[in-house]
Amino acid sequence: MLKSVLGPLGEKYKGYGAIEKHYLLVGSALIHPLAKYIDDEWTAEVEKA
Repeated sequence: MLKSVLGPLGEKYKGYGAIEKHYLLVGSALIHPLAKYIDDEWTAEVEKA
């Protein structure tokens, strides 16, 4: 589900000069706060998704 939302977002940012090698870093920056926020509900299954 996230891929269907974030994929087009990534394509949009290519127009701003973003490059593919930065995607993993940006993804981590987005996921880390989510993991901290939902705390106990952050499971291995959620992380894999």
